[in-house]
Amino acid sequence: MGEATTFRTLRSTADRREQVNSVKPRWRRVLRFPIVVLAMALAIVMAPGPASADGVGLWQCKPFVDNLQYACTTITSAPSGGVQVLDRSSNQIYTLRNGDSVALWAWAKDTSGRCGVAGNQYVWTVDWQNGGRHWAFIGDHYLNTGDVPNWNNFPDRWGWLGNQKHFLGYGSGTCDVFDPKN
Repeated sequence: MGEATTFRTLRSTADRREQVNSVKPRWRRVLRFPIVVLAMALAIVMAPGPASADGVGLWQCKPFVDNLQYACTTITSAPSGGVQVLDRSSNQIYTLRNGDSVALWAWAKDTSGRCGVAGNQYVWTVDWQNGGRHWAFIGDHYLNTGDVPNWNNFPDRWGWLGNQKHFLGYGSGTCDVFDPKN
């Protein structure tokens, strides 16, 4: 009988240890739900919708806490390793990859052909969310915007993408030093 009692006692101690080790701290239990909800909301907001008749690969989105409507698209023509851009928010190099969603802010024309690549002179400022808000200049060649007639009349909070509110002017140089003047 003493053996059965000892076994039961040892088992109870092992069970308690397992229960103690499996109990997550309260802060992890409390934060897990809002983090999951936030991730799901961002996935829904940034997920590509159906292409519009006014824009190939464009959709309307509200990806940031400002809750403003943007025109969004994806990176589509980056090399297999992605395209490196200078994040102007942090002054760090960031790699955008095919399939990444970005919000279109404004466009400019590159007179040097070094930021607007592959014969496409258009350059965009794009914003994205990844542990904070980021923005960079990137050549239109890498974006799923289609030709100018496709994105020119696409609507957003400032009217449409082709209007003067979105035009930054002309610039030259690689995208990390691109600074258009209007």
